[in-house]
Amino acid sequence: MSLAIGATTIAAVFLFAVSIGLAQVTGAAFPTVAALEDVPGTVGTEYAIQGTHAVLFALVALAVLVATMIVYQRRASSLLAPSGSIWIFYGAMGVLIAVVAQGVPSIYWLAGEKVGDMPLFRALSTGVGIRYLLSNALFLLVMAAAEEIVFRGALLHVSRTFTERVWMLCIFNGLLFSAAHSSFDPVPFLARFASGMLWTWLTLRTGSIAFAVASHWVGNLYISLFVTPVSLASDEGSTWFDLLAELSTVALTVGLLLLVIHRVGPFRALKHSAV
Repeated sequence: MSLAIGATTIAAVFLFAVSIGLAQVTGAAFPTVAALEDVPGTVGTEYAIQGTHAVLFALVALAVLVATMIVYQRRASSLLAPSGSIWIFYGAMGVLIAVVAQGVPSIYWLAGEKVGDMPLFRALSTGVGIRYLLSNALFLLVMAAAEEIVFRGALLHVSRTFTERVWMLCIFNGLLFSAAHSSFDPVPFLARFASGMLWTWLTLRTGSIAFAVASHWVGNLYISLFVTPVSLASDEGSTWFDLLAELSTVALTVGLLLLVIHRVGPFRALKHSAV
């Protein structure tokens, strides 16, 4: 275990040092928590806040992944895609499914909202639209991948050493994922619990975290572009309608994946999955 801790620490420090070095070489301002204390959360400064979060999330994910690899003597590929699936293809299909599953409930979610009040269009109107779009796409992808590496990669592998029952794994991982966000108001807690169960099921069903990363990324990207910047997101004011929208997205995602499995050639092998 001491070897795992040492390797994890060295890896995290190395990546952090590389990040600072690249910032110095390119002349970019490396975002830190202290530097962000005076940065207001707006569409114009969102990239700095998200950049910091992305770096921190990536370091934590790497630390957890390296420790799990050492303790269980497994390769990263066996933890993140044990079925050996083509992760790029799965990720692309996951994005398409997530866009449809997220888009249908949003018809009702965004009903009555003014287009000009949406973060993306506010950013466009102030001349930072492209930067806002690209920074959200990149940094939210990094954060989604980092969370999936931790929860549906490392921690799911650990929990599978105790049980192989799919429903137990989904419930346990969903609860752990929701609790990790430290918000225990009923609506947001249950919404994250449902998302955590969905992404666990997607990982078990496809044998890869690629689908889960894609679904997670698209969901967060949708919120940041059309609802509120991530830095300003709050659980206050959440309603049961929000939970219903989340459950609708979960149901659509499951239904669409099962449809793809039965209709699209490369996915038909998943029909025989035990999950």
